[in-house]
Amino acid sequence: MTYETDRRAAAEADPLTTLSDDEILALVQTESQRLDRRIRWRDRREMLASVIVAPVIAAAALRGPLLARAGALVILAGIVVVVTRLWLARRAGGRGAADASLSVADALRAELRRVSVQISLLESVAWWYVLPLMGGSVLMVAGLRGASTPFTIGYALVAAAIAWGIIVLNRHAVHRGLAPRRDELTALLTTLES
Repeated sequence: MTYETDRRAAAEADPLTTLSDDEILALVQTESQRLDRRIRWRDRREMLASVIVAPVIAAAALRGPLLARAGALVILAGIVVVVTRLWLARRAGGRGAADASLSVADALRAELRRVSVQISLLESVAWWYVLPLMGGSVLMVAGLRGASTPFTIGYALVAAAIAWGIIVLNRHAVHRGLAPRRDELTALLTTLES
C-alpha cells in the first residue's frame, strides 16, 4: 500500500485526521467554550446557593443544641470547601484551548489538562461536597429532633438518597461527557504528535 492509500484508510477510520491544524484548533476551541459555559453555570449556581444558605446556617450555629450547632459548623465548613474546590479547579484547569496564543498541540494539552481536572473534581464529589453538606444536615436534624426519632431516621434516609443521586449524576456527567472528551483530546494529541 502507498502512503496515500494509508492516509485515506486512516481518514475513513477517523475523519479528524484529515483536518488541518487550524480546523482542529477551531473544533477544540468550540468544544472548550461549551465546556466553559457549563462550568461557569455550575459554579455560579453553587456560589449563589452558598450565599443564600450560609447566613441561615450561620444563625443555626450560634444557638440550639450542641449536636445541631456542630452540624451547622460542618455545613459551613463544607460550603467553604465547595467554593474553594470549584475555584481551585477553575484555576488549575486554566483557559484551556480558549487561549489563542497557544499552538495546536499546546491547546490540546491545555484542554486535556482542564478536562482531567474537571473529571477529578466530579469523581471525588462524595468527599468534598456530599459528605460535609449531607452529613452536617443530618447532624443538625439529629441535634434538633433527637438522634433516634422516626423523623431523624427518615431524614437521614432521604439525605442518603439525595447524596447517592448527586454522586450518580456526577459520575454520569464524567462517563457521558468528560471521559469521551478526554479520550478524543488524547487521540487528537497522539495523532498530531505522530
